[in-house]
Amino acid sequence: MHSMPRRALVQHRPWLVLSLIAAIALPLLEKTAMGGLWLMAIKTCAVGFLAVYAAQRTKGLRAGLFVLALALSALGDLAIELSLTAGGAAFLPATSPQSCSTAATAGPSRASRANGARLRCLSPYR
Repeated sequence: MHSMPRRALVQHRPWLVLSLIAAIALPLLEKTAMGGLWLMAIKTCAVGFLAVYAAQRTKGLRAGLFVLALALSALGDLAIELSLTAGGAAFLPATSPQSCSTAATAGPSRASRANGARLRCLSPYR
């Protein structure tokens, strides 16, 4: 039996922990007087730190595309706070149909299935 040293999650996966902290903090801090640039930074960090985490733990072309999609999504989160058009432009390549063919069918959750198919296609864990 292989014994692994016991270390805290923050030591094993600091970027994942930072991403979780930012994601949990954002909705809690939105209701406070804090605003503007601080909230934009926290919102961007939630996905940005996740992109860094994925970049360190994955390899290959699929992984690179997945990391790129996460990074563009983080950029989109920041840009959408400044301009809806700029934010949409940053999100568009991350969810482009050219990234992956989807088999979405008509129905009430068509968008959900299409987004899930894109993420499965880009995911290095497929």
